[in-house]
Order: sequence, then structure tokens, then C-alpha cells
Amino acid sequence: MKKPSALLITAALALSLSACSDSSGETQQSSSAEGNEGSSVSSKTSSDESTHSDVQESRPENAVSYKVSGAETPSAKSSSLDSPLSLNEWGTCSKLSLKDLTYTNVPVRIVSVKRGAEIYDELKESVPTGRYIFEPRDNEEYAVCEYEICLNGFPVPEGGTLCDISGKITGNDGMSVTLSDGIIWGTTVTCLDEDTYYYDGVIHSQFCFPIPKEVHDYLIVLGEYGESEAYFKAE
Repeated sequence: MKKPSALLITAALALSLSACSDSSGETQQSSSAEGNEGSSVSSKTSSDESTHSDVQESRPENAVSYKVSGAETPSAKSSSLDSPLSLNEWGTCSKLSLKDLTYTNVPVRIVSVKRGAEIYDELKESVPTGRYIFEPRDNEEYAVCEYEICLNGFPVPEGGTLCDISGKITGNDGMSVTLSDGIIWGTTVTCLDEDTYYYDGVIHSQFCFPIPKEVHDYLIVLGEYGESEAYFKAE
């Protein structure tokens, strides 16, 4: 854990691609998702059902994010461009704490990635009020990524903290995705829960992003820029 400079803090907050912020300034404590409002995009069924048993059994209906019942602090490992993680592997990345303005490494994993032409219509019905999801271009479609983040040991302010995590989509070289016609493509990652605050535990949530239909070999990179990042092969 280390103190970032004021300039770095400002840049991290300004460039965060998670787009999750406390726009109202009000907080609410939530140790479970039984009272959560909103709906979520349906998740992709995993071939490894045992990996998701804790999630599936405790998942409230129409929850955007929730605390995974009975989940323990996972062991996580570092990753890199040359050694990215697969789905369901726990990696280490940094998250900015607004309690003391420090970066703390937290365990995070991607549970599933679902994409397709129908995702945009589902998102329009499920995203929180005030969230705007840009209509995809003709060569794009939306993807929804389910992820889990462990907040055990994370410096949480008195009002709780969001489960958001900064993220970006890159090519396998860590640079912007280049399409077959040579065009450089860029996108933003949008967190789908901006209302629920937590204090500890393993939190299951989702974010979304547009992706070119032709692109299937890419990386999802989680964590604060300039700090620890976790690299995942998306499919």
C-alpha cells in the first residue's frame, strides 16, 4: 500500500474507465443484495458448474451486484501480457481507496463474458437509472463481463465502497485493438452498479463494453493505470 501523488490521484480519477461514481453523495450499507434494486443481464453458463456453485446458490433475483454468501478470501496471483489469466482464475490488481487515498491490491476474477446482438437491448432495460449506454455501431456488439472482487482488508470509508474496478480492452500486446482494415479501435468499460456500497467480502458484479464483431482475441485488463493490473484472456 502506498501513497499516490496528488497529480496521480487526479489522473486516476479522471481516466478511470469504470464510470462508476457516487453522483448523489449519499451512501447506503449493504451486506447482502436482498434489498438491491435493478436487474442484470443474464449470465453465461459455465462448463465448470462447481466453480460457480457459491454464486448460483446465493444469487438474488434481479440483482446487479451482491455479496457472495460464505465466500472466503481467495488466493490470487500476478499476471502479465505474456501470462494472462483465464476465466475464473483469481488475479491481483490495484483499487483506489477514497478513505486514505491509497492504492491497495485486491483479488479479482472474471467469471464469464457474454456478447451478442441481443445484449444492447437487454442493457437498455437493465442499466441503472441515469446510466447511458451508447448504441453500438454497425460493426460492433456489446459484451457483458461478470466479475468478482474481494474487499476483505481493503480500506473502506465509513459509508462503504463501490465494487467498481477500473478496466480497459486491449489487444494481446497491451495496445489498442487494431481492426482488419487498420483502424485503431478504442472503448470504455462501464460498471453496471453505481448504487450499492459494501464494507467487506467477495462481491459479484458486472460491467459492459462494446466490442467489434470481428474481434475475438483480446485482453481485459483490470486495475488502476500505473499500478498493479490483472490481465485476462476474454474467451
